[in-house]
Amino acid sequence: MNKINKKFAWIVDSSGASSWVVDNGEARYLKDNSPVLNPCWSFDNKPGGAFLYNWQYPFMFEEGYFLNWNDFIKDGTELPDVDFDIIFLSVYKNYDYCTVEKIRKKYPNARIAGYIKELWSPGQDFFTFDHPKYVQHIEFLKTCDAVVLYSIELGIFRYMQEQVGTEFSIVAMPINVDYFYNNFYKQEREPSLFCYLPHMHNRRSNTEQFSRYIAEKYNLKFVDRDVEAWRVKGQQNPDEFKLNDFVDKWSRTLFHINLDPDNYMPGSQAMQCATLGVINIGGLNCSHKLLWPETATNDTTILERRIVEYLSNPTKMTKAIEYAHETVKKFHDTDSVINQIKNIKWNDR
Repeated sequence: MNKINKKFAWIVDSSGASSWVVDNGEARYLKDNSPVLNPCWSFDNKPGGAFLYNWQYPFMFEEGYFLNWNDFIKDGTELPDVDFDIIFLSVYKNYDYCTVEKIRKKYPNARIAGYIKELWSPGQDFFTFDHPKYVQHIEFLKTCDAVVLYSIELGIFRYMQEQVGTEFSIVAMPINVDYFYNNFYKQEREPSLFCYLPHMHNRRSNTEQFSRYIAEKYNLKFVDRDVEAWRVKGQQNPDEFKLNDFVDKWSRTLFHINLDPDNYMPGSQAMQCATLGVINIGGLNCSHKLLWPETATNDTTILERRIVEYLSNPTKMTKAIEYAHETVKKFHDTDSVINQIKNIKWNDR
């Protein structure tokens, strides 16, 4: 990975994760210099792909930080005295206090991109474009030097772009394809499927019902894991519940079934499937149509037909897997995302 020779921070107004810095290639918490280990999104605290999703961004720069602004608010302390070049700023809750104006005053030399990490927070009540929180978010984005979006296709975000009045820059959700493939690819596969149930219940749809139906009808082993329980227990006992174990479990299967109806979520599981050659079945997340066009639907009649085609025609299955792998490498691999960051469309101040 060719790092960007700049100082970077991803700043969020509030997060369950504490602030950390990449120090000598390792992620360490600012509060006590201990290694950053999180069973939801990290395999290790070292570079080279051990962090998933947008948590990789700080590793892509010569000096990188993740800053939970709320940490500093609670402690009554200032944000770090670092002369940042680029800041990704995500504000979803504390619009009154966490303003672009304050970041500009603290970091006058930084370019500030409003980073859209999700359109709405799942389970919250503002799923309409006129909700006060959504309107506040639009006003926040208008004050930034650029707006960064994780979805390759605008889709549902097109109206948001029109409201903000500036062209969004696409910086895809990254995954280090080589790291993930080298650590988790399985040559031998069981005739099985994995039933993926997101920890938000409203995103589970009829995934389990359809998975059990397919497994029984076509004699496939049914594999699942309660993601909600895994996340809770993983936080409580990270030594026992590790992300590695979770990936090992589903990467041995032929199919990964996930009928998530939300079309504004990034779709990180489908990206991981594309990296490891496990066919993602169903779902409408942002990455699904790009990586798995034949199965990016929740029409179970179509999905069952696709599964039958793949089981009866290994060549067709291989083509779908190869296309997904090539496409995730092209758009989501860390080197590709670094180039996307370099091409952010900055507004003149």
